[in-house]
Amino acid sequence: MNEEAKKSYAFYDYLAFMWQKKFWLIAIPIITIIIAVIVSAVTKPTYQGTVLFNVADSTDDKVTVPDIIMSNYQDLLPKDIQPTLQVIVPKYKQVQIQLSGKDKDEVQKGFTKVSKAYYADLQKVFQQKINMSKQYMATLQQRVTALEQASKVIKPSGSNVDAFTNLQKELATRQEQLQSSKLDLASAQAPVIVPPSSLNNLIVTEKASPWKANIIIALLAGIILGMVVVTLWKYILDAKSSRNQPL
Repeated sequence: MNEEAKKSYAFYDYLAFMWQKKFWLIAIPIITIIIAVIVSAVTKPTYQGTVLFNVADSTDDKVTVPDIIMSNYQDLLPKDIQPTLQVIVPKYKQVQIQLSGKDKDEVQKGFTKVSKAYYADLQKVFQQKINMSKQYMATLQQRVTALEQASKVIKPSGSNVDAFTNLQKELATRQEQLQSSKLDLASAQAPVIVPPSSLNNLIVTEKASPWKANIIIALLAGIILGMVVVTLWKYILDAKSSRNQPL
């Protein structure tokens, strides 16, 4: 009966023991917080550069797909900061490039180099698209001119009725395609930096220190560690006491 009663009050015994050892339950979290503060103080700051591009009508995968962009430009960076290169697509037709590291000058040089190389490729892809559109328009214009000349020669009578009708249909279709291509070319948008700025003035800033988060994590870890230590302490004392009792 005494053994059953003892077991039923085991939780109370642990609570009472924790109250007796409350100094350790307070001291351990304080120690972990002090360690977190020291680590945060001696840790070198991280510098980061971020630039946002509107790719507009430069829709080639090599300048719009993050994985492809990173693989194309990582080699331009020193090996120690290559893994920190990040490319994300926050919105449709937007690409954000981000680079971070401990050495501010290294990050600044690498960030500027990658941003300029990427922007140059954006411009190149856009210009290629414009050139292809102009070539397509030139071909359409030639076809429209040829159809217009043919429509003046063919007479819509007799056996030429069907040929004339087909010619007029194709002429209308090609004229519509030509007009649509002209509108597309006129409304084509070149890639830009958002907000508009110069690639020669890209800014690398120091990231805010996560000391607040470190302290909160250290506090929670200290509380858990303190409870584990005191609980284990109680368990060891009970185990020793039990082994020392005569059978």
